Amino acid sequence: MSKLEMVSVSKTFGPVKAIEDISFSVEEREFVVLVGPSGCGKSTLLRLIAGLEDISAGDLLINGTRFNAVPPAQRGLAMVFQSYALYPHMTVAENMSVGLRIARVDKAVIASKVSEVAAILQLETLLDRLPRQLSGGQRQRVAIGRAIIRDPEIFLFDEPLSNLDAALRLQMRLEIAKLHKKLDATIIYVTHDQVEAMTLADKIVVLNEGRIEQIGTPLGLYTAPRNIFVASFLGSPKMNLLPGRVTGSDSGTARIDLDIGASTPIDVKAERLSDGDRVTVGIRPESIAVGAEGSDAFLPGVVSVVEQLGGQTIVYVDIEGGSPITVIMEGLADITTGTAVKLGLPGSALHVFDDGGEAVNRIG
Repeated sequence: MSKLEMVSVSKTFGPVKAIEDISFSVEEREFVVLVGPSGCGKSTLLRLIAGLEDISAGDLLINGTRFNAVPPAQRGLAMVFQSYALYPHMTVAENMSVGLRIARVDKAVIASKVSEVAAILQLETLLDRLPRQLSGGQRQRVAIGRAIIRDPEIFLFDEPLSNLDAALRLQMRLEIAKLHKKLDATIIYVTHDQVEAMTLADKIVVLNEGRIEQIGTPLGLYTAPRNIFVASFLGSPKMNLLPGRVTGSDSGTARIDLDIGASTPIDVKAERLSDGDRVTVGIRPESIAVGAEGSDAFLPGVVSVVEQLGGQTIVYVDIEGGSPITVIMEGLADITTGTAVKLGLPGSALHVFDDGGEAVNRIG
């Protein structure tokens, strides 16, 4: 197993900075997910690790050794791409073993490895089929098998599930999670899907415009986002954001008046806020109580849309003078459009961000 480190890594394409001064580490057997919106640099970063792009500045270290100039084939890494990239004229067994055959590995060793990997990925009955005879999920398992069979030090996954439908994505997500535990492998995984990131990762690296916004565990980032970008990106439906102004602070507690009318005391670091400061208050949809007494603040509104999902009910509430607020209620809630409601905002669940978008309470 190997530890990988990126130290002040940058990548430029002419005048464009795709990656800027990025540093993070991947420990042995860790599942690290690089996540962010399209164009944030996550796939470029993975290609730098794989050696498919040259690093413009900084260092890539594997077990403490600098690997910037090491050819891709000698890095001990295996990459699974977004496209399956299977040879259409080769069987499943031939596709998985192509790298070993090019390296002239003994046929008996190849047969043994193919059998072993096929058992791990439940492909034993498909070894003689061609790619066109496989489902999308089966093709992706073959592509993963081609990586496993090389016994790499680190696995690299570049949005491997983006070509699958919703049901297959869920199935393959579970299979990749099980595979990580079964192989005891080190994995670096790129996705734009925050649900994949939250469910698969030991550690998440959130990227935006070529820079790291925050690094942490899935729950750590969810409960204590460092800024509005991370707060908004992680979570589905996303966090509600309500603009407001500080109208008083004392002994670490600030009173914030929301622009849409509610006022609530919120514990924050007093030195970070002053009377009159503009702030944004964030609250997760599942933290809002509908008609609950004892909340620190209430917002009156009218239900505009109800989405019954079985295990949850998502309710969209129009607030006078503000954007609609999203609420998650457990189970099949007895609520209909047009209903007047009061939304309770518990102070302990609120996030506060300053005028620059940085968190001033619940800081991770």
